[in-house]
Amino acid sequence: MPTSNDSSADTGRSRRAVERRPEPEPLEVRLRPVMLVGIAIWAVVLVVAVLTTASGAATGRLCAIAATGIALGGLGLLWERRRQRRR
Repeated sequence: MPTSNDSSADTGRSRRAVERRPEPEPLEVRLRPVMLVGIAIWAVVLVVAVLTTASGAATGRLCAIAATGIALGGLGLLWERRRQRRR
């Protein structure tokens, strides 16, 4: 008598190995343009932050956040260049 844990008895199918298709090759993505756009956006934010901080409407924290975004984008560009050299 089949138990409730026996899924093959519940469905009426016999257990057999399921063939898996091979995994597709990873896509080649050019990250440099994406990072450059991100850095450009952070640069615009930095300009706006400096202007609003100079007028007294905002604190310097926004400037620090924008500068950090630019710095992280620069690190991303260095990483991307290193990754391209390894290929």
